[in-house]
Amino acid sequence: RERLRVHRRLTEAATTWNDHARDPGALYRGLQLATAREHLVQHLNSLTSEERDFLQASSTAHHGARRRRRLRTLILSVVATLALVAASLAWQQNNVSSRRQREAYARQMIGTAESLRQSDPRLAMQLSLAAWRLADLPETRGALLTASQQAQQDTFTDPDPDTLRWLSTDGRSLISVGDFEITRWDVDARRAVHTTHGGPVGRLSQVALGMGDARLLPLLGVRAVNSTVTLLDMVTGRYDLLPLDTTNLGAEVSRSGSHVIVYQADGSHYRVRAWNLFTRQKVLQVSTSRKKSGPYRGGEVRAEARARMQGRERMETGAPDATISANGKIMALCVPGAPLQLWNLDNGHKITASWAPTLSAKQCREERLFLAPDGQRLLLAEDGQVRQWHLPDGKEKPALPAPDVYEIGFSQDGSVLVTAGMDELLVWRLGQTGELLFRHPLGGERAFDLRIDPATGRIRYLAGALTGLTTVRTLRLNAAFDSGWRADLATGATFSPDGRRLAVTYDNRVELWDGTSGQRLPGPPPLPCPTTTLGGPGCRAVAAFRRDGRVLAYSDVLQAPWFKAWVWDLDSRRVSATSPLLPGGQDLAFAGDSLLISGVTFPSLISHISTTAVWEPIKGRISATVPGITGRLAVDPTERLLATTQGHLADLTTGVPTRREGRTGVAGALAFSPDGRFLAVGSGGGQTALWDGTVQRHLGTLTSTALAADVSALAFSPDGRVFAVGMTNGAIQLWDTDTRQPMGAPITTSGGTVLAMSLHDNALYVASGRIPYQRFDLTPAAAAATICHRAGQGLTPENWATYFPGYPFQPTCGRDAQ
Repeated sequence: RERLRVHRRLTEAATTWNDHARDPGALYRGLQLATAREHLVQHLNSLTSEERDFLQASSTAHHGARRRRRLRTLILSVVATLALVAASLAWQQNNVSSRRQREAYARQMIGTAESLRQSDPRLAMQLSLAAWRLADLPETRGALLTASQQAQQDTFTDPDPDTLRWLSTDGRSLISVGDFEITRWDVDARRAVHTTHGGPVGRLSQVALGMGDARLLPLLGVRAVNSTVTLLDMVTGRYDLLPLDTTNLGAEVSRSGSHVIVYQADGSHYRVRAWNLFTRQKVLQVSTSRKKSGPYRGGEVRAEARARMQGRERMETGAPDATISANGKIMALCVPGAPLQLWNLDNGHKITASWAPTLSAKQCREERLFLAPDGQRLLLAEDGQVRQWHLPDGKEKPALPAPDVYEIGFSQDGSVLVTAGMDELLVWRLGQTGELLFRHPLGGERAFDLRIDPATGRIRYLAGALTGLTTVRTLRLNAAFDSGWRADLATGATFSPDGRRLAVTYDNRVELWDGTSGQRLPGPPPLPCPTTTLGGPGCRAVAAFRRDGRVLAYSDVLQAPWFKAWVWDLDSRRVSATSPLLPGGQDLAFAGDSLLISGVTFPSLISHISTTAVWEPIKGRISATVPGITGRLAVDPTERLLATTQGHLADLTTGVPTRREGRTGVAGALAFSPDGRFLAVGSGGGQTALWDGTVQRHLGTLTSTALAADVSALAFSPDGRVFAVGMTNGAIQLWDTDTRQPMGAPITTSGGTVLAMSLHDNALYVASGRIPYQRFDLTPAAAAATICHRAGQGLTPENWATYFPGYPFQPTCGRDAQ
């Protein structure tokens, strides 16, 4: 019955469809089509042709609609996918663009930081750190390392330009004397800690420049035949009622501030009086002969400025000049054309000094004499050096090679001094010989009132002129006062290939160290050294590690006429082999289990023979002696190639060195990279030639403009991507082997010549002449921590907004720094 009803409705629908010219809009769809097919598809024979055509057309239209819907769905899906891909690409491009902008801005900030390093070193450090936080790039990492190593620590400028100023003895305070007030500034805190109202009151030009911890300042009277010298108390701002002395050549305060020296020209004599400012008592009066001489005109800036500050504009060219030791015990008197005079201020007696040098008018005028704080050492600055004498016995010590020195400052214990020359500051450790610890370019400035504190590793000085605007500069000496400093000088050093062991050689011994922790290890016995006619040891040790670092070969290169080498087993801590006697010896290097020994023999006074012998310690024999190969030796990691500092190359594949074509030139140091890709050849002037590992192709020559010394040591990182160039002046430059660019500024070490280096575990390990072991952490995190400590804080939100506009503030120091 249901089928008949469905059939009847179908007949009606088919008739309507046919009457309307078979309009597709009249066809069955959806539920109607499904119901008709369910009841009538099995009874098609009972349908008329018109009804069958209607049902078929409805089914065909239904399938077409489904296909169209699927196609629309597919198209919509494709469109949606393309839209998502486009959005993703746009987002990625935006991210790439944003990252590139961030990186470009970080690079720009590196330049800004560099431009501020002299004028505002603290801000320069903060900007370098912020640039690295903004974008971690090779350039920002290099700038970060530079900032953490920079000597410049801080600057401070007295806000009042019209004052006289000097540093306290400890360098922590700046004393500023103006017309109406006297201010003591805390340089570290950059704030005034004490102000005295009063002062010279319009007579600033008549005040002699104070020095050190002076409380009393000499105030010269109005010019006449003689000027009175009255004392001004800087704490109370009051004057003494009675003059201390009279002068027509001026007065000056001693460097410690404890004494005042008054100069007077009287007819045929000069009078020099020394007064104790604490007791206001005269402790010494000296007279010297006076010859006719005109006033000094022009010349050295420091002397002119000093003369003005001492009221000595009319200073005569033949006038004497005096300096007093900080302890107030000794006065040195410079008399032009006469030997130096030394006076004991305790008893007023002249000290016998038959050794005293004769001084020129220029040396007196430019105040080239300096006394150590304890009065035990005298220094005289000459054009190319600083001469020094030990006063108790008058013996002259080796001169310091410091050119054009015009100012010298001592540490308070007198063990260290700093010299200021026309171009740079130099820091010296005093002893039997002067050891250069640190150098810093002055950039055209003049440096006065030099203060150095080894305990804090700090130098502080006034930069500029003695009058007008003056800046207090603070330098950090980094590792200049390393506690591992030694008086005995190492002659060489070598790290094992993995950097885990270190051998440091001296004249008569070899010391073994753990290359990572810096702990001493048991080493071989001392060399049997004969005593020379000069009293020193007649030997010099050399050493070389086997590639596994478990065996050390060592010898004495001064053995004559025969040479012998020994092998030290680090595991059993004993000498495991001794070589046969060989003619001459120069250097050692392992190639597998064999030891290569280079040497030079002299068959006659006018000829020599260069050889390299191959000793097999296990077999106890010399297996070969090859002529024409000499110098210090370097073997590549595959142990198939030998290079020497004399430019010789040799093939080691047969076990016997065979000279081959190619020449790297004479070098100061050689090093193969651990992966065998490079050979670095260091020479003079800080130049390092980079070759491929087979020494067939020269890859370029790298030169650091900041280094003017010879290359003394080279080292590669384990992956060969970084190598270090060590110099005879203690500086070390890191290089990127991929970009051939320096990684930051040179690292300054304090042990003298760099003898050996190792790069591993993100650290640089260094052995130098005076310090056998130093470690420098090269991680950006360590550099950031150093900057945060030295700068006191990261970039403030205000400075961030100024220098990084458009970038959200992010902390650069502390726990929140990322």
